[in-house]
Amino acid sequence: MIRKAIFLVLFTPIHGFTTAVMLQRFLYNQSRTPSVIETLCKIVGFLLALPVLYPCILIDPDGEWFPRWLQIASVFVNGFIWGLLVLLVFYVAKRLRRRKRIAGG
Repeated sequence: MIRKAIFLVLFTPIHGFTTAVMLQRFLYNQSRTPSVIETLCKIVGFLLALPVLYPCILIDPDGEWFPRWLQIASVFVNGFIWGLLVLLVFYVAKRLRRRKRIAGG
């Protein structure tokens, strides 16, 4: 349980930084024809921002409606949700592998 908590504590800011970098590419490089890497950054940035950040950006694009603390917290909540999703995927994979081993053994 402690390892999972440490994972979440480390994963959340790393995910937030990665999402910020990808969203910068996604939002600020629209004036010229995009290269393959820029298109990939746009797709990855969109996917990383999906559960919380992208809807907040659509609702409040200029940052005037939501308070600053909510804007900052949404980055961490988004990373936390992604961390929980990663832990869930590993948990399900571990259970399926264990079930397959019991059925096959």
